[in-house]
Amino acid sequence: MVSFHRFIKALLTGAWILFPLGSGGTQVLAASADLSQLESQITALINLPHGKSVENTVVRTIKILTPAEQLSALCADPELSVAGNNTRLTGNKSVVAQCGTRRKFIQISVHAQGTWWTAKHTLKPGSVITADDIQVRTGSLERLPAGLIFDPQQIIGKTTTRSVSRGQALTGNQLRKGWAIVSGQEVDILATGKGFQIRSKGKALGSAAAGQPLRMATRSGQIMTGEVDPQGYVKINLKE
Repeated sequence: MVSFHRFIKALLTGAWILFPLGSGGTQVLAASADLSQLESQITALINLPHGKSVENTVVRTIKILTPAEQLSALCADPELSVAGNNTRLTGNKSVVAQCGTRRKFIQISVHAQGTWWTAKHTLKPGSVITADDIQVRTGSLERLPAGLIFDPQQIIGKTTTRSVSRGQALTGNQLRKGWAIVSGQEVDILATGKGFQIRSKGKALGSAAAGQPLRMATRSGQIMTGEVDPQGYVKINLKE
């Protein structure tokens, strides 16, 4: 039988201790040191790059929600993976712990601290954003919207698609690339075929950013679609 003094010592040192059960089995008390190691492993996993980079401006921490007694049967070094979508920066998630053929789902809550950008003043729809239009904020990301932009270079030069209030966090769905060509503008057309190039003029029938398709009317009245080049002309591939 385990003495009271051994029990207290085990709690203080974070050791494992076995308690006899009436049925002849044993019950395992998980060490706090092992739980701390598991928490560190999950934290490292959660902070791995996952699709969209959040730079080095976001640090995520976790808290294990699954009761300790339900984790006592885990192997010493489980293979960990995040269940579902790991692009959400905060909230509750499930982590899969694989021990050979056995799988255990661990419930966690994720918190995040980071640096993001807000509108320094109200921005009207169609505004081209400059460095003077934004300001930096740092703190908890808990109640902030999805799609936050952490790199100012992904904001400056973009055009707002809607009104953005002063102090409002800037997100990807509020912005688009600035128009390289606007509707009604005269455009230079470069048509390329096998062994030849044709340059002509046309009129844009819509607005488009660099890399986007644009419908236009040639001087002969023909309607064509090409791709806006970053240098401002429209290219058409006639090779096919």
